[in-house]
Amino acid sequence: MSDEAVEQRRALIRKKQKLSESSPIMVSPSLTEEQHNLVGQLLDAQDKTFDFNFTYFRNFRPIKRSMDPSDIPHTSSTAYLMLPHISDLVTYMIKGVINFAKVIPYFRNLTIEDQIALLKGSAFELCVIRFNMLFNDEKRTWECGHFTYDIDDIAMAGFRQLFLEPLIRFHCMLKKLSLHKEEYVLMQAVSLFSADRLGVIEHETIDKLQEYCALTLTAYIETQHAPSRENRFLFAKIMECLTELRSMNDEHSKQLLHIWDVQPDSTPLMKEVFTEISL
Repeated sequence: MSDEAVEQRRALIRKKQKLSESSPIMVSPSLTEEQHNLVGQLLDAQDKTFDFNFTYFRNFRPIKRSMDPSDIPHTSSTAYLMLPHISDLVTYMIKGVINFAKVIPYFRNLTIEDQIALLKGSAFELCVIRFNMLFNDEKRTWECGHFTYDIDDIAMAGFRQLFLEPLIRFHCMLKKLSLHKEEYVLMQAVSLFSADRLGVIEHETIDKLQEYCALTLTAYIETQHAPSRENRFLFAKIMECLTELRSMNDEHSKQLLHIWDVQPDSTPLMKEVFTEISL
């Protein structure tokens, strides 16, 4: 990781810590009308763009798995067996998160340049958050309608343990928080409106949007969860998950570029989104 990337990550952590410490004091014990509207807009955007049952996931390349578990993850015969199918699956999810952002009025009011920069920077993170809603933490599988995937499937798409271990750990950690659907969509919004993404122009405007989403998330937690030690730190735990997700985003980009160097089997949308993230 470059010195600039390290400094950006440190700045992000400091910002998340500041929000975590200050938000419970700054917000009122109830949601304002504007915050209610924001939550409603985000829920509506997700309902319109997230195919929970994968009903319309069609015309994908077939699932190909190794029949011998000892082959997993990286013998020459199995290293990329699942890459075509996983690429189609991820592309389907990316389309959903792009449409999700476009439905949000705050996002539509931004310049086209900033919209593109935010989507390129956050697409992976929003996809992972959505996949967490489908994650079965007991079986450690993702249940996508009639399709079920596990970490070995991702390994057979060419990804290495440096990405796979944090990925499964993240999903277990986030799932244990038992978030409401409102908290999931607010978490996506906080990730989406990150002013330090590559190519962002209106940093101050986007930074204020992220802070507003974070404060709304805090207010929601304060009003919808019974007072307890566990719930008291829920916002901080969500911020911790977002910080981990940012690190995984970097590693995912590095490994994906390496995979494409060896096995250039992707989709145009994935190329457009993830190549730019790594510049």
